[in-house]
Amino acid sequence: MKTKLTLSIDAAVAEKAKKNASIKKISLSAIVEEYLQQFSNNGAEKKAVKKGKNITQRIKEMTKPVKISDNELKALWHKHLDEKYGK
Repeated sequence: MKTKLTLSIDAAVAEKAKKNASIKKISLSAIVEEYLQQFSNNGAEKKAVKKGKNITQRIKEMTKPVKISDNELKALWHKHLDEKYGK
């Protein structure tokens, strides 16, 4: 049986999580549920996850370092600032 859970999360964190979850085709509910299941250290049978990967493996895939040159990084940073503050 499913139950609803209300969480208070920083808006920026929630938006980033939604975007990453969308890219990986995973629901935030599934991510939170799997995390809570592991956190509770419950010995109950775990639900099957898409492609057989657990939450830890999926998070590691999402957070791999990106190989980018210093010039590209500076350009991206300036683009971000221009979008944020307008130019």
